[in-house]
Amino acid sequence: LSVAQIGALSDEHIASLDLPALSALAPAGIGTWSGAQVNSLDSEAGQIGALTNDQIAAIAPASLGETGSSFFNSLYPAQIPAFIHDQIGALGATHLQALGVQQLQAFTPAQFGWLSDAQIQALRPDQIASLSISEFGSLRPDEISSFTAEQAAAVTAPEIQSLNGDQLNALLVSNGSHLSDAQISWIAPSQIPTISTALIAGAGARLAVLTTTQLPALTAAQTASVSAASIAALS
Repeated sequence: LSVAQIGALSDEHIASLDLPALSALAPAGIGTWSGAQVNSLDSEAGQIGALTNDQIAAIAPASLGETGSSFFNSLYPAQIPAFIHDQIGALGATHLQALGVQQLQAFTPAQFGWLSDAQIQALRPDQIASLSISEFGSLRPDEISSFTAEQAAAVTAPEIQSLNGDQLNALLVSNGSHLSDAQISWIAPSQIPTISTALIAGAGARLAVLTTTQLPALTAAQTASVSAASIAALS
């Protein structure tokens, strides 16, 4: 079929294609499909899983944005890296929240970096907790700052320990009060010196949460920023 013929296929024609015939369609033709045509793919028949990565990358962002959660539920993890920048930008909360753990972990660091603050906020807390270390570590400080209280409370020990200084400070500034004592204790001693003196100075009674391995990691400047009362409480 030519590009024009592929573009002219009705919803019924598309849903009736067998998997080899579907996989053989030129990506450029699929790129002409409307959202309704993309939605006509039969997930139960395995049509979505039969799309090649080139075909997925060719879907118009606007058409992808018109798909429902069933489209994303039916994607194989190996298909996820095919999505290009503008397609990622077209994903709404319904699409993102439809992704399972394996699908979410199949995002490349670059793809994760393309998500907007609003898209990050749309992820469920359990999805935040399921991110791979490379994905979590690739989040920009402004993306981490956009976490909701529920998302921050879901951050795991390996995720916290994957953060660099800018990222850790972003998490503490935006959601420090929503982190549990256990989460604070997960900060590695090597990360302690990267915390801003302003945060240390303002921690007050929360400093008592620091463990016996974290406390010795405080720098002279950090220690000097702590009030006498807080120092006495630590003694």
